[in-house]
Amino acid sequence: MATATRNILLQSVAKGNTWDCTLESKAAAVIKQCLTDNGGVTDGTLKVSFPVTGTATPEATIQQFQAALQLASSNSNNKAVGAESMGCSYAKCEQRVDVLCLYSRSTTLPPLP
Repeated sequence: MATATRNILLQSVAKGNTWDCTLESKAAAVIKQCLTDNGGVTDGTLKVSFPVTGTATPEATIQQFQAALQLASSNSNNKAVGAESMGCSYAKCEQRVDVLCLYSRSTTLPPLP
């Protein structure tokens, strides 16, 4: 993934979380299948799609819809709140760009007082 595109995702969807390259790889394996299900935010995932205009590259489309990514990630129903690490990937699927982010929370319990 291009650094500029990763920075957009870090500043919008993954803001405040640690980037996880393993989650990015898992997201890439799924998103390249171009599934039509657009589940939005569910436990552990955020998937959105944006229309491609003209001959825009996927990276340009993500940049164009950066505000929408920010809105999706700050949705009051966002189940990603409290996530500690996140990894995202994207793919051009016909006339749309799909973005999939996977997130996880630490399973380590805090020490007892």
